[in-house]
Amino acid sequence: MSHYYIPIAGTTGWQRPSEWLDLPVNTDENKKVFYGLFLVFEDEFNALRISVRGTPTVDWGDGTSPFTYSAAITKIYDYDSITGAVNQYYDGRNYKQVIVSIDNFNSNGFDIAATDSTNNINTNSSLNFADIYVSYGMMTSNSNFTINNSRTLPYLEIFKFENATRTGALRLNNASILQIVEFNNVDLVRVLNLVNTKINQPFDFPPIAASNNANQNLIIDSIDSYVMPNVEASDGIFRDIKCRKINSFTAGSVGSSFQGRNFVRNAYYLEEIGLIDSPFTSYDNGFNGCSMLRSLEWVDFSMVTNVNNMFSNTGNLRKLITPGCTVGIDISDNSMTADALDAWFTSLGTATGAQIITITDNPGTATCDTTIATGKGYTVVV
Repeated sequence: MSHYYIPIAGTTGWQRPSEWLDLPVNTDENKKVFYGLFLVFEDEFNALRISVRGTPTVDWGDGTSPFTYSAAITKIYDYDSITGAVNQYYDGRNYKQVIVSIDNFNSNGFDIAATDSTNNINTNSSLNFADIYVSYGMMTSNSNFTINNSRTLPYLEIFKFENATRTGALRLNNASILQIVEFNNVDLVRVLNLVNTKINQPFDFPPIAASNNANQNLIIDSIDSYVMPNVEASDGIFRDIKCRKINSFTAGSVGSSFQGRNFVRNAYYLEEIGLIDSPFTSYDNGFNGCSMLRSLEWVDFSMVTNVNNMFSNTGNLRKLITPGCTVGIDISDNSMTADALDAWFTSLGTATGAQIITITDNPGTATCDTTIATGKGYTVVV
């Protein structure tokens, strides 16, 4: 497996290792199924615990008989007893493969790698899935679907989730080398947790309802679009994310008081966000610490009332467009030219009461046309 996640010569991008067993193919969108390619390493403790609601059929994939699930159970794989080829991981370790399948779970919850509170063995170890496919069977459920929580996913390179009208929280944390992430025929995911995860290829986020620090420390080069049709809760949507560019962000009706608070706080590598289209009223500390951020533009900023520390510790902001803005904003110590400041002033709405615009220590502070802003009722501090 020498190619790991480095592109193979003569190809473009990552290729699924040829020695991996193929997962079964599901053609029925109403089928509820989990398929996972699990790597069993030589001379290692290879444990898998599941907690599933309902009475699905479980097959560990090691030649033992499938069984009807009735309670949370831990499987410890025996490397020597598994038939099939011996493969070599990129670091030289030997491994064999099994296909884990869980058929016909119900809508009340699903937890792979649940903490083994009975045995307390290796509860924070790695989980050896390399390829995962899930069909949710077009269920509508607020129950959580957890691939892992405290356990890490250092081998997972493919994750595909399909066929859901609505899910609860979908947790896929601590995955360090994801290559392919796909959501197909998914109407809504309440929360998609990608905390401490690295994704080496672009992917399209499914529609999401809530996002409280759900992408914290996510590493990804760029995000094409992020859509929240009906915002149930949002705080720190992209806080601490390691991402160069977010092409667009869209939110629909809002039911959370947090909204844009800590929106991309401390996203140190973020250079640009495309058009922001959301009805958020608060961006408290929204861009605090985004030291490489250069460009921001909203469709409509008129509903925003809380901009406390919105642009603290930035410094590289070169473009800001806030149509209909009615509140004062501090963008001191940034990189706005006179033309950029004038364009920002032009986008402002009429100030609501006494509002202060602070533009101290920008390159264009001394030469911009502050009368554009003062004519709309703002006091401009230079």
